[in-house]
This record gives sequence, C-alpha cells and structure tokens, in this order.
Amino acid sequence: MKGINNSITGFKGIEVPYRFIKQEKTSNQLAIFLPGEGYTNSRPLFHFTEDVFMNHATDLLEIDYQYKEKAYDDFSMEEICEAVQYDVTKVLDSVLAETSYDQYYFVAKSLGTIGLSSIINKPEFEHAKIIWLTPLLIRDEVLEAMVHSQHSSLSFLGTNDRNYEMPRYERMIQNPNIVSSLIPHVNHGMQFEGDTLGSIDILKKVIGDIERFVKKTMIENE
Repeated sequence: MKGINNSITGFKGIEVPYRFIKQEKTSNQLAIFLPGEGYTNSRPLFHFTEDVFMNHATDLLEIDYQYKEKAYDDFSMEEICEAVQYDVTKVLDSVLAETSYDQYYFVAKSLGTIGLSSIINKPEFEHAKIIWLTPLLIRDEVLEAMVHSQHSSLSFLGTNDRNYEMPRYERMIQNPNIVSSLIPHVNHGMQFEGDTLGSIDILKKVIGDIERFVKKTMIENE
C-alpha cells in the first residue's frame, strides 16, 4: 500500500489537501471519499468503509477539504457549497489526468453529497456506484441528483437528522436504482443520542450493508 499526500489550489485560492492510496498491485477500481464539513475521512463510517474497499483491492482517494479552518471563517453557507463543488472537481481533474480506472465508487457524507451531486453525471462516472451517507436532501441539487440518478446506489439517513424531510425522502426512494435505509431516531452523525452501544450497532449494520453492496457490484462488474 502506498499513500501519496498532495494538494490543489481550490476555491478562492485556498489549498485543498488530498491523499491518494494505491494498492501494491495495479487496481482497476478507485473509491473516492467526500467527507462532511466536520466529519473527516478518519471518522468511523469512513475509516471502516475504507477497510472494506482495501480488502477488495481498490485504490482510494480521500479529499480532505478543511472548511472548519480559519481560512473559511468569513464564508457564507452558499460559498461553502460553491467551494465543495469547485474543490471536488479540481481534485478529480488533477488525479484522473494522470490515471484512469474501469470502475469508480463514491462515498459521500453530508456536505460531500453536494460535491458529489455536481460531478456524478460526468461521462467517466456513468457506471460509478454510489454510497450516500446522510445526504443533504434539504438541498435541491442533492435531492434532484438522487431522484434522477441512474447509478446503483445505497443511501443511509436517520429520522432525527435535521436534513430529513418525509416528502423529499419519499421522492428520493421512488428511484429504483437507490436502496435506502431510513433508521429511526438516528441523528446526522448516524448515532443515537446518549446510546453509545446502540450507535455501535448502527455502525456495524451500515458497514455490513456497504460490504454486501461492494461485493455484489464487483461480482456484477466481472
């Protein structure tokens, strides 16, 4: 396993770091991780999902935008949303200019689902598989991307997530390409408030579903 740390000049000239992790043997699969504003690539949902992909001989690309840092203190929420779309595009353009893959996977959480929505219809990602973690359904661009997506996808959302609205969720689940789990009483962090062991059970369920999804889609691609 070889990890390469790099960065690009992103929105308004601010540097955006990323980490490109390559298998020892050449892989034809790349999993791209788009974290939330405060939910980084090292947090449990992403950490264990990365393990799933590494166990299936997949290269990884972690985009580590730093929107909680001082450089973004004066940004409005709309500017942050504009930044994530710009920054994700720039990182992908930079990395994929030098290498390409037969199969792409996207794992996006929260703010990362805005970045994902802006690039998922690019021709090179036509057959990509998607894992939507706590998608921002209250954002029109995310909802419309999910409603119209032709990509085989998983989605996870909790009823205590501030971004959950039943009418929007019901629109999204009409898309037969998305297998969605709506988990009662779980918040935006995919946790139960005040119930650590219960939250661990949810983590185990989500990672188990992701493992089965990855296995299934990789068999279909053979």
